[in-house]
Order: sequence, then structure tokens, then C-alpha cells
Amino acid sequence: GAGQLLYALAPSVARSSGSARAAQGCALLGRALLGLGSTEPVNRRYIGEAVPPSKRIAAAAKFVAAGATGMGCGPLLSGLLSFLLARDDGARPRDHVFELKVDSTVAPALLLSVAWCLLAFYVASAFREPPARASGAYGAVGAEAPARRQRSASELLTEGAEAAPLRAALFGVVAFEAACEVFLGSTSAVSSLAFGWQAHDIGAFLGVVCLLTMPLSKMVEAAAATFDDREILFAATAATAGGALALATATGFAYVWAAAGGALFLGASTMESALMSLIGEWAKRDAGVLVTLFGAGGRLVGDGVVFAAFAADHPCASDVAVRGRR
Repeated sequence: GAGQLLYALAPSVARSSGSARAAQGCALLGRALLGLGSTEPVNRRYIGEAVPPSKRIAAAAKFVAAGATGMGCGPLLSGLLSFLLARDDGARPRDHVFELKVDSTVAPALLLSVAWCLLAFYVASAFREPPARASGAYGAVGAEAPARRQRSASELLTEGAEAAPLRAALFGVVAFEAACEVFLGSTSAVSSLAFGWQAHDIGAFLGVVCLLTMPLSKMVEAAAATFDDREILFAATAATAGGALALATATGFAYVWAAAGGALFLGASTMESALMSLIGEWAKRDAGVLVTLFGAGGRLVGDGVVFAAFAADHPCASDVAVRGRR
């Protein structure tokens, strides 16, 4: 909640202090707090420890769908607020509430800061440990858990017969996170430049794609009853690769590009479900931390790809100014 609030206050800090650097510091601090407050490792660990192996991929699919649904609410909310905060008299933007600057970029962060505070209150007052994890039923460290020593994450990656497939699975985590980040990071620019989409069009598209993960999780749950995790992973990888290829070659056709982007994102979401289940079999209690760390690395790779692509086509202002002086 504190991170979202700092992120929302950045434009007001810039206006009141007259310093863009102060606003950037406020936004970066808020973003850092958001990252530190992530509950992904805990949630993934619960899936590995409190869910029986036969139901683990279904639980992972529901977890991914819940995260993607929340991710989709952001663009939808931003698109809706871009209408509500557009103009009230045809000339002056209605972008201030008291002295706080509020627009379609800031308003979602303000609302989410309130939502995070409510969630924190709920967790503190009503959350209880899952019974299976407390008893050590599926590999958790509890009263009835085996006494053998749990190997650390570094040992899992360097020792034992499962080290090679675990490294391959974690490489897959990096790959699908990078693919999702490239798609999400480039959607706004590509769709506006190639197809003339407005903010509400982009928000609606991303929202619909993310919300489609809910029925997808049901499909994955049904498929898990017939196919094993590796077969589901192969099909998801093929869908992701096909979507990425079509996405790179279909920039002239809006509907084809949108369908390709949806295939890439939904395929990558299914990959995440299958890989979480497989990594949970090998890494047990460290699966959540490993998937989160390597996923963050994948997002970093994706952001780097997007930055490099746009930097190549749009040189920074300082470079333009230097060439102008020459």
C-alpha cells in the first residue's frame, strides 16, 4: 500500500517541489516497496507444500489466473478513468482532487493503495496457515515431516540427479517471463503507432487478454486429469512460440496482431502453471523462491529487450542535441 501511494504521489511531488528528480526518486522508492512487498514466493511455497502433487498444476493455474486477473484490472481501470477524468468543461482537464494531481495514470495507484491496506488488515486479522502445510502432509517442515535435511536452493541447482531438469525448468521460467514482459511492455507503443489505438482501446485489450486466464485455468485443470505436466508444458510452449512469431510478423493487421498477442500471453501463462508444478516436485519448499527469482530475471531480460528496441528507433534527446550542436 505504501509503495502504491508513493507511486501515485510522484506527479504531485514534481509540481510542488519543481524538481523532476524528486518525483523520480519518489516513484522509484514506491516501485522498490512494491517489489519488496510481493507475496509471490509465499503463495508459490504454499502451493508446493499444502497441495497434493496430483492437484498442484490445477492450483498453479488458478494462482496464475488470479495474478493475471489482477494485472488485467489495471489497464481496464486506467481506461475507465481516462474517460471519467477526461475534461469537465471542454477546456480544462479535471485532474486535481484538492491539491493532489489525479489522472488516469495516478488514480489506479491510489485505489490500489487502499485495496492493499484492506488486504493487509484481512491477512493480519483472519489469515490462518493451511492445515496440510502445518502438519507437513505434502513435504512441509512440520510436526510429522521427515527428519532428513532439506537441501538448499544452491545445492538443488548444482547437485543431484534433478539438477539438470531443474535448471532447464528455471530457464523456461526466464523465457516465459521475458516473453510476457516484451508483449506487455511493447503493446502500448506498437498498438498506438501501428493501429492508432487510444488509451481506452489498449486498456480494454490488455484487460480482456488477462481475464481470459480465468477460463484457461479451468481448461488446464481439466487437461491435467488426462495429460501429464510435460505434455501440457510442450503444448503451452508451442502456443507461446507461435504467438511470438506471429506477433513479430503481423504488425500490419490489428486483429491478427491481437490474436497473436493473446496466444503468446495465454500460452506463457500455461507454461508458468506447468513449470511451477514441475519445479515443486524437485525443489519442494524452495520452489516459490526459485520461480520468483528467475521470473524477476526474465522480466529484466524482457524490459531490456523493449528498451533496446525503442532506443534504437528513438535516440534520446541528449544525443539529438549533441548532433545538432555539431
